[in-house]
Amino acid sequence: MNESRFEASVQHGAMLERAMLRDAEMKTIGLLGSMSWESTVSYYQTINRTIAERLGGLHSAKIILYSIDFAEIEYFQQTGQWEQAGELLAACQRGARCIILGCTEIAMLLQATASAVPLFDTAVIHARAAALHALGEAGPI
Repeated sequence: MNESRFEASVQHGAMLERAMLRDAEMKTIGLLGSMSWESTVSYYQTINRTIAERLGGLHSAKIILYSIDFAEIEYFQQTGQWEQAGELLAACQRGARCIILGCTEIAMLLQATASAVPLFDTAVIHARAAALHALGEAGPI
């Protein structure tokens, strides 16, 4: 094997090793869908684009997507069946290391203490980002 092919092989091996390490470190994200599948798509795309930008190549996020029928959420709210929302959370968190609440209404039904994994409330994330931006402490979103 000539030297340039050997160097290319070594570089490819190192690149493969880095990719394997990244895969081993990546955690699975639970995404509890939004009020409609149309708005859930933007969360899914943003997560995957962020992973691809950070890791490069053919990387994408490890996501467990639990798409909800928002009519169920509305029913739980109207009838005061707050404990039923916990079942949605339990279904989503199987195998996930964190959960993004893709719908602001879901956060009103759930409490962080009811989850075995961290919950990320998108309304809180957006509000904090806007406040930091207003203070000049963060760039545009």
